[in-house]
Amino acid sequence: MLKKDEKFIIFSLNQQTCAVPIFDSHQVFAIQNLSPVPMVNANIAGLTYYDGHIVTVLNTAKILSIKDKVGHKQAVLLRYENHYYAYLVDQILEIVERSFLQKNKIKILSLDEILKTLNFHE
Repeated sequence: MLKKDEKFIIFSLNQQTCAVPIFDSHQVFAIQNLSPVPMVNANIAGLTYYDGHIVTVLNTAKILSIKDKVGHKQAVLLRYENHYYAYLVDQILEIVERSFLQKNKIKILSLDEILKTLNFHE
């Protein structure tokens, strides 16, 4: 559920602009070592270790059904229900309020909705 004064991180991915809500815990970090996990949903790029946490890295391009490219260097880290997830992105653009997204018709990715579609044992 979106809050009136909620802030969002806007990012670009393969020339598409999207946004994610900023939760209590968020960071942008450089992806260095991504370990693929066999037999999981294609929307999961793999696992990485960051700041003392194992992070499930989501294949943002696959989730958005856009062409993917190899070599994403950045990720947006989100903490959700005591687990850590990251969206692969090309570039972080800015932090804005919801009214900016509505005015510019920028798609919002909801981690809650994405996680409902994932089958971790596919």
